[in-house]
Amino acid sequence: MTAGVAVLLNSQTLGRAIKRTTRKKIDVRIDLFTSLQEAEQALRDDPTYIAAITNPSFDTGDGASIDLILDHEVPCIVLTSSFKRDFRRTLIERGVSDYVLKDKRCIDNISRLLQQMAASRGVELLVVDDSQMSRKMASRYLTRYGYVVHLAESASQALEILEAKPGIRVVLADYTMPEMSGAELVQQIRNRWSWKEKIIIGVSNTSDRAVLTAEFLKRGANDFLTKPYEPEELLCRVSHQLELLRSIEALRTAQERAEALAQTDALTGIFNRRAFFAEGGRRLAESRGSNPPALVMVDIDHFKAVNDTYGHPAGDAVIRALPKLCAEHLSEGDVIGRLGGEEFALLLLGASPQEVLDRAEKMRARVASAQIDAGQPEPITVTMSLGLAYHQCGETIDDMLHRADEALYDAKEAGRNRATCWSAVA
Repeated sequence: MTAGVAVLLNSQTLGRAIKRTTRKKIDVRIDLFTSLQEAEQALRDDPTYIAAITNPSFDTGDGASIDLILDHEVPCIVLTSSFKRDFRRTLIERGVSDYVLKDKRCIDNISRLLQQMAASRGVELLVVDDSQMSRKMASRYLTRYGYVVHLAESASQALEILEAKPGIRVVLADYTMPEMSGAELVQQIRNRWSWKEKIIIGVSNTSDRAVLTAEFLKRGANDFLTKPYEPEELLCRVSHQLELLRSIEALRTAQERAEALAQTDALTGIFNRRAFFAEGGRRLAESRGSNPPALVMVDIDHFKAVNDTYGHPAGDAVIRALPKLCAEHLSEGDVIGRLGGEEFALLLLGASPQEVLDRAEKMRARVASAQIDAGQPEPITVTMSLGLAYHQCGETIDDMLHRADEALYDAKEAGRNRATCWSAVA
């Protein structure tokens, strides 16, 4: 079920603007309410709300909407027309998650805040502090944003929790603790988990901030926070570090996807020509054993006739089917790639010459017997020719491919739908 946000504002125009802006950024349901009674029923019956937005003057004008939201344990965001210190402190003490000033940027600010709360929901954090009061205060602030907070009173307990709960993403480590300092704990954590796995924020109430900041950072912390801190500062530091980590992860994922696309034949999903030569060359250089590697060139017989008779979409279906059929007779470590058009290449590793011939013949027979669904009234059948070459001392994969291509030519000349070994025709 889609997560929801309840909006309890006097201005329905503002509520609709928040709804439009937020829906463009995150997949969340925005429900607008015009009365406390209507909102109370929804909050009571629907457990999917991740946040609620209100202003103190909503409906009754006495701040009852804030109490209603908090009574149902939904994170509360208050829209206020002015920044007053006493009012801010009252909101924090009441348990409000955050507040937004009502100005020309408030719609974007609320939308950004909802993005952060949606992203933080369920994220696990560990607060390490020998002070029970400090642990409880940090936990109270963080859980209002939807974080799942674990608590540890010592470095050894913290390490045990981290081992037992690998999903923890953020660690807040106080400097002054028994057994070892927070900075030493940071170093212990970094010895086990990288920057990609854990965010660490050092915390201390010491006056020597400059030295402690340097020590925390040099031992592997991402950031440093001085106590006593305000909830806005704590949440901002945690949110910023998580956003940074997500950006790095998204960039790394995009890079990996781009690299995969650069290596993949778009039609078949196997290696393209460049990737086949790169991976095949690497595997060839690493190959060991008494059996020489073998390279097999494959070409679909009379493929032009398939395109001319059935059309190019049907030809594409045949090309997609061939590597799947051949893969039934490949072993782990073998490499297959599409060289272009209807030509494929296979590098077989670890098989004896006779095993290579047997597997090539099984592939040929499997393709010849296949009924390929190409979107035509009747299945299409095709045959293929194969040329084999075994690795000789000092050869590169290009050399092997050249000899396999010669063997493939001989297979075509001999009538197609057969496998021919270069050594037999040299």
